[in-house]
Order: sequence, then C-alpha cells, then structure tokens
Amino acid sequence: MLGQIRSAIARFRADEQASLSVEAVVVFPLLAWVYLGMFVYFDSFRSQSLTDKAGFAIADMVSREMHYITPNYLETLYQLHGMMTNDRNPTQFRLSILRWDADNNKYVMVWSERKGGAPELSNDELTTPGYRNRLPDGLPDNERLILVEGWTIYEPPFQVGLPAVRFDTFIPVRPRFTDQICWNPVEEGGPESATC
Repeated sequence: MLGQIRSAIARFRADEQASLSVEAVVVFPLLAWVYLGMFVYFDSFRSQSLTDKAGFAIADMVSREMHYITPNYLETLYQLHGMMTNDRNPTQFRLSILRWDADNNKYVMVWSERKGGAPELSNDELTTPGYRNRLPDGLPDNERLILVEGWTIYEPPFQVGLPAVRFDTFIPVRPRFTDQICWNPVEEGGPESATC
C-alpha cells in the first residue's frame, strides 16, 4: 500500500501535462489578493502624504499672515485641510500659537483653536514627552511658534489585512513677517478683542 502511494506521488511529480484552467483557478485568487493589497498599501501612503502636504501648506499660509486669525479664517483653513487631504471621512484640525519661556525652559500656550472635534490643547499637554520631544529647543525668550496639527482616518477600500489607520500631522513653524499671530473671535474686531 505504501509503495502504491509512493509511485502515485512520483508519477504526479513527473507528469508535465497541465491544464491552464485549473492552474488559473488555483493562482487567480492569490494574484487578486496581492494586487488589491498593493493598491491598498499604495493608497494608504498616498493618503498620509496628502495629509502631511495639507498641514505644511496651511502652516506656510499662517506663518505669512499679518492680520488676525478669525473664526471665518479658521473655518476656511479647516475646509482647505479637508479638500487637500481628499478624505472620505471628516478630518480634525487644530491651530495653536505657543510662546517659549526660556526661564522655565518650556512652551506656554498663547491660544489654540480647533475644528472637526479635535481635542483641546492644554499647557500640561505641552510638557508631555509626546509634545516636548517634537518641538524645537533653543528659541529666544518669548519667541512665538505656530503649531498646525491635523488628523485623518484612512479606511482601506478593500479588506486585505490593513485596519483603519489614523494619520497625524504635527508641524511647528515660526512666523515669517511678524513676531506674533493673533486670534480675534470677532470678525471685524480690533485689538481689544484679540489674543496675541
């Protein structure tokens, strides 16, 4: 009996005849899965790249701003962030102005505004390693820093083993043309309603 099994296996291994349709049925699901997997992974990197580019573009815009940031301006930045990321899911966005306190060797929040359900930023959070290690050191005392943060959720269009992923954007930049960027909650308000 064992000899018959061995000879059947040897005949099967030596047989060079094949049927293309059988091989296609065996290989096609694997090829389809590999193709869809490559598409999903490429698409996820594209989504992450768009999120980063949107954050850098907005940070550059704000760094050149010489007027107040108002609620309408912030809403426009949020809409721009959503359009540039081209995401199917709502994005989250937060714009903060930080001040370097050289005496205490830490950042202090001047103002922070958020859109899309982004979490609030606190001074305590700025001292955590997650923030402190990502912000630059050695700024002059009272120097301002713009911090643009964005969050997007990437959900793969096909299930190939990649779960939904959250992409975070964290972009600190210094103002270019002025020493401070001011928040004014009143659209046509003057300096008395602004936070600088």
